[in-house]
Amino acid sequence: MVESWIQGMPSVTRLGRKRLSMKKKYRIFFAIPFDSASTTLYERVCKKIKMKISKQHPELEFTTVIGDKEVGPSETLSDIASFKKQNKELTGQFVAQIRESDVVIADLTHNNPNVHVELGIALMQNKNILRVTGRSLTELGFDIRNLKMWRYDKEKKLIKTITDYLDTFLKIKQLSISSGYGSLYWKQSKKTELRPVPPEGQKKRFVYKSIRSDNYVMRDGAVRAEFEILKEHNPEDNWFGVYFRAGVWPLMVSYLVFVRPNGTVQLSIYPGPRSLSKSTGEKIKERKTLLIEFDNNQLNVELDSKPYLQTEKLVRQAVGHIFVAAWNADVDVHSVEMICRDTIDWS
Repeated sequence: MVESWIQGMPSVTRLGRKRLSMKKKYRIFFAIPFDSASTTLYERVCKKIKMKISKQHPELEFTTVIGDKEVGPSETLSDIASFKKQNKELTGQFVAQIRESDVVIADLTHNNPNVHVELGIALMQNKNILRVTGRSLTELGFDIRNLKMWRYDKEKKLIKTITDYLDTFLKIKQLSISSGYGSLYWKQSKKTELRPVPPEGQKKRFVYKSIRSDNYVMRDGAVRAEFEILKEHNPEDNWFGVYFRAGVWPLMVSYLVFVRPNGTVQLSIYPGPRSLSKSTGEKIKERKTLLIEFDNNQLNVELDSKPYLQTEKLVRQAVGHIFVAAWNADVDVHSVEMICRDTIDWS
């Protein structure tokens, strides 16, 4: 299990300078019954866990969501956000809230049907889910007995369970691209030559290559690639790129970050021409290092340590492969490094 493996790892501090999380804002969705007792309990719990986690991670902001009410760092902004959603259909609200959340806490004490629906949505969206119950595990519904469950009998134990879970979650999210993290880190030092050859009768050139041969997949993490664009076959349309959360073939419904020789960096959903985010910079004339970090719905992109893109538009949060690719250009990829920050074991 990733969780137990993390506990025995060297800390980010012992491996060097402590790395801050790529994300600065995290959302926690609470799937609970809407009775007054449960709501009152979790309003207290939310305040206490936010105080504890914020002391350990003062650089981060946490927003908690209970039903249609969210509580963030700013009470005024939280009230405005909750108020503006008053005319939205509740099921749609919950689906969107779960999709945008980083962690889902599901209380299954009363086998509440609404909680089960929200749990199902969270499972479908590959969310980090902490399932808790205040009753005996033998009293759980048959359909969830095979899922890991944490039992609590007092509010204090519930708070500790949640804060311990969040602490491990955040440790994983702070992993740097370092060989000190064992199998979560991977490096390819051998040069990869991307030489696209057009199909017979066509002029467009495209090639992509997997940077791992073991069918490795991940959802959240970072990829750092040192590349060099050697030749442009079409000066008006060419690029080097990295696919992430990608299918095997033909890379359907994957994300693509690509760099053009003119210094433009773009994020797109592949296949399709639509660009989700775009930034321009200086013309590329030599080796460059592209860093992409993706976590839940957020993406950060740097070129030679300079920030280029930042977006929270990653709606598709499925696990997938990593590929390097070239379009109408000859490219040498001199090295690729990856760190996996998944908090779910996909094997």
